[in-house]
Amino acid sequence: SPDGKTLAFTSMRTGTPQVFTMPAAGGPVTQVTHHTSGSECAGWFPDGEALLVRGLRDHWWKTTQAYRYFKVALGERRAEELLFDDYGDDASLSPDGTQLLFTREGPAWWRKGYYGSQAAQIWRYDLHDKSFQKLLDPATGARYPLWKPDGKSFYYVGNGSSKSWNLNEYDLA
Repeated sequence: SPDGKTLAFTSMRTGTPQVFTMPAAGGPVTQVTHHTSGSECAGWFPDGEALLVRGLRDHWWKTTQAYRYFKVALGERRAEELLFDDYGDDASLSPDGTQLLFTREGPAWWRKGYYGSQAAQIWRYDLHDKSFQKLLDPATGARYPLWKPDGKSFYYVGNGSSKSWNLNEYDLA
């Protein structure tokens, strides 16, 4: 959690992947999600009162092409809040909790050297004005965006050549 007092994690202890929390110092485990298709923890909202969760909710046979992202409040049990009704993967929530970076498309990560129209792209979703923006769409792919603490730039992994993946930076300003 942002204050370092609580751990959030995904576990199969109920038969499907679900999100749980527990005190960082040890103690009882609390189940946060209960969807029959399962859920995976993707991060914390900055206020520490909700989690970013992803889940396969439709078109399950397409795996990453079907992940949806949700805001799940902690405390009382209530329905997950769909952030947007479209697919994505590898999401990263901005430090202020207003934007979500994520990946679309792309062959398997281990398929180094792929070049073409199916290459992974990095997108940004604004949670306030509910708009999408494609940020990176190189023919060799871009994946795994991760916000920098300043909230104005991010790191990502790009396929610089057929032999390696490279860590890169992208400045939104």
